[in-house]
Amino acid sequence: MNNMKRIFILLLITTLWGVQDNISAQQLQKENNTPQVQGIIKDITGNPIIGATVIAKNQPGLGVTSDMDGKFKIKVGEYDILVISYIGYTTQEIPVIKIKNKKEAIVTLQEDNQTIDEVVVTASGHQQKKTLTGAYTTVDIAQLTAPSSNITNSLAGVVPGIIAVQSSGEPGEDMSEFWIRGISTFGANQGALVLVDGVERSFNEIPIEDIESFSVLKDASSTSIYGARAANGVIVITTKRGALSNQHAKVTFRTQLGISQLAQENWNLMNTEERIAYEKEVGLDTGKDYDKLRQININWFDEVFNKSALLQNYEVQVNGATDKIRYYVSGNFYDQDGVAIESYFKRYNARANVEAQAKKWLKLGTNIMMTHEKIQQADQGAYSTVTPISAARFMLPYWNPYKEDGSLASVNDGSWKGLNQNPLEWIMNNPYSSKKNKLIGNIFFEVTPIEGLKIRSQAGLNYTDIGDETFSMPSYRPNQDQGKAARSNNHAYNLSITNTAEYRFNLNHVHDFNFLIGQEGIDYQSEGFSVATAGQNNDKLADIATGTRATSWGNSSTAYSYVSFFGRGEYNYDNRYYADFSLRTDGSS
Repeated sequence: MNNMKRIFILLLITTLWGVQDNISAQQLQKENNTPQVQGIIKDITGNPIIGATVIAKNQPGLGVTSDMDGKFKIKVGEYDILVISYIGYTTQEIPVIKIKNKKEAIVTLQEDNQTIDEVVVTASGHQQKKTLTGAYTTVDIAQLTAPSSNITNSLAGVVPGIIAVQSSGEPGEDMSEFWIRGISTFGANQGALVLVDGVERSFNEIPIEDIESFSVLKDASSTSIYGARAANGVIVITTKRGALSNQHAKVTFRTQLGISQLAQENWNLMNTEERIAYEKEVGLDTGKDYDKLRQININWFDEVFNKSALLQNYEVQVNGATDKIRYYVSGNFYDQDGVAIESYFKRYNARANVEAQAKKWLKLGTNIMMTHEKIQQADQGAYSTVTPISAARFMLPYWNPYKEDGSLASVNDGSWKGLNQNPLEWIMNNPYSSKKNKLIGNIFFEVTPIEGLKIRSQAGLNYTDIGDETFSMPSYRPNQDQGKAARSNNHAYNLSITNTAEYRFNLNHVHDFNFLIGQEGIDYQSEGFSVATAGQNNDKLADIATGTRATSWGNSSTAYSYVSFFGRGEYNYDNRYYADFSLRTDGSS
């Protein structure tokens, strides 16, 4: 009996061992039959995409990323589906069965504008909105396309957390002051730090049509890497690049027309009959011929202000791409008449943005913008009875600024019957104008020596030259044949050099890391002078050089520089939990 039991147990063990060997052999055969798929991921210009994600749709946690040449290898089931994605491109799903027999499958990703909208430009490059831990706002550029000489006037009511106040409507001087989350600094710079293509500058001169992305960073978490300059928030703007989808040059022409009007037109000024009744009531009617004065009834606001002022904006853009180069070139002309007489603003812009993929591991580029502005103002200086805007309140309705033949009533020939001077004649004989030239640009290169590591170096220049001129014609009788001229000029440049190294990597497809270290140096120089002369005796030679004596002069200069070092670290776990830190140190002189 015992022998029978031993034989039975031995047979059972032998059978189980055979079954186990059979199962192991089947598993080994299944693993050997699992296809290894390999391929290259490219954009539509044929350039490899480094760091694209390739995952198996039916096997969570199984995935790889493309290498320096855009290549990938992955072992997946024959009936599985590969999901291939990269920030800014449309995600593709490819059945393994379609490409398993190909020696090297080529996958071409298309640009996805909707995905680009979900990306925020920050100090460490581009980040998806969902991975940011700080307070930020991305602005839809389409909401800022109303005709305007500068973008600041379009921010109010569009960007949450921004307070914008426009204190002047004068052409060229009508930019708004704006604050992010209110005024947080007193006795110092209260404005936000503005970076355009990595260069610190004003953004009033940028045509809205040239802007590709606009991000507002609001709190300490998102702005601390910029240091003390970012105490009032940061605005990061990126201008347009050539679209990879345009293999041939794409030319776009755009025009906008609009009008400016006074916000308040009903000033409730006295007409002639009301003025005469008032003068009789208070005893100011001595020696006045009211029968003659009643024939004149002037509304001075109608004389000083235009009912509507035309503004025009014309823009032409050329953009496209080749196998190695992306380019965007634009020209813009903006022309705005002032609501007040003898005032206008004209601006000419030219821009060229070029990027070249010189090698798989090397990208070069430049962004250059040139601007020329001309401003003529109706009012400049003291509030008085002769400067037109203020004089519109002081002039009486029976003081006619014109002669019977339609020409200006003048103090020169006695045809001006009012007190002091005719404001319309004064503005013609005391013109004020301003010119501004700007050159802003940068050059950069990016090196990707290994997968996930990007080294970038950028040099930027912001140069501004501003000149103001005022004249007072010698033929104008109040000047007694002695003209006046004044000129001031200020030029400034801001040189910057920024070097960064950024390393992104992933562990086990759930731990994402991004580390950034960098150095920045800035050198600012500004010089200016002003001079005024008198004694000019010819209207056609009304210049500071033709004066017989100098009445005032002065000069100014400013200089500072600083060097900074900064770093930032970011981590997210399975796109669910996020953490980041940043540090910075500045040295200035």
